[in-house]
Amino acid sequence: MPPVAKRVQTSVLEIAYEDSGPADGVPVFLMHGWGGHSGQMTPFVDPVVTAGFRVVALDLPGHGESAGSVSSLIHFASALVRAAALFRPVHGLVAHSFGAAASTYATRFRLGPR
Repeated sequence: MPPVAKRVQTSVLEIAYEDSGPADGVPVFLMHGWGGHSGQMTPFVDPVVTAGFRVVALDLPGHGESAGSVSSLIHFASALVRAAALFRPVHGLVAHSFGAAASTYATRFRLGPR
């Protein structure tokens, strides 16, 4: 993936993200765990892009290139909900550890994974 250059504004702070694949591709989100960053999800990028999807890998609040020094499950989930609103329809999520817990919580807001 190219260096993080894109950002999405949440109600609280800016979240950095990387994306790969066709710009009009249906997105699959990659969610790192606590203390992580989007680069740790790189092994998933090529297989997902090869399958024809757009990959959106978030640096969650207080992690990687994203703003903030405080984070929580709610912060992680809110970042995903905000980003998902920009990239609908969401096809799926690949998440690690705490990112999986936040993704599970965020799905209550109807992200649209199939």
